Amino acid sequence: MIDPQGKRAWIIGNGSSLLRTPLELLKGEVTYAMNRINLLYGKTTWRPEFYLLVDWNQQNPHNYWRECIKAHWNTPKWLWEGFRNGHRKFPDLEGMGEVPNTTWIQRCERHHYYAGDNYMKRAESWHLPELCTAFSGIGAVMQLAYLNGATEIYLLGCDLYEGGEYGKNFFTPDYANDDRDRSEVDNTNMTQVHRVAARSCPVPIYNCTFGGKLEVHERKNMLDVLHA
Repeated sequence: MIDPQGKRAWIIGNGSSLLRTPLELLKGEVTYAMNRINLLYGKTTWRPEFYLLVDWNQQNPHNYWRECIKAHWNTPKWLWEGFRNGHRKFPDLEGMGEVPNTTWIQRCERHHYYAGDNYMKRAESWHLPELCTAFSGIGAVMQLAYLNGATEIYLLGCDLYEGGEYGKNFFTPDYANDDRDRSEVDNTNMTQVHRVAARSCPVPIYNCTFGGKLEVHERKNMLDVLHA
């Protein structure tokens, strides 16, 4: 395992831009991925050093998240504790018990999970060392990268949503079984979580996504960073 202390970290989102991102060039780099990134593994030899899963999309096939976890069985990871023991609010969530190489985490009790348009409930700052999972896992994984010693954070696959059929906003149309156009609400949440990260993170965050609409962080070119 790569020691993340004192090194830059790459955080991989799940946007459609990953299909034109040379992830194989990240070999030897500290990388974090999340959610259904395993659906990309048939197209790349790259694998993340660290993995996080706190999101649970009830629109997806029942227990889809088990395949996400199994694909990272031996990867150091952080998982929502609901995946271990179930959750009283979600009776159809069947916990899978203990999983190796796992740190179990709770969802933030200070800030509502989805409240990007609610000025009374939404997060406006991190509260380290306690993790804030407000809006989605992308905020939590940026916090983890910093807590693990990242000196700089670089984002890939953080596109924001283009609208229309929801699945087309990801690197595979199979990513989300949801026919609703959720672009407006998701873009509100994602923009807010990145604004919070930009103002809260003690180390710089750069956006190396190939295209996309996220303009909160300074843009940099992935190839320039790797070859500097």
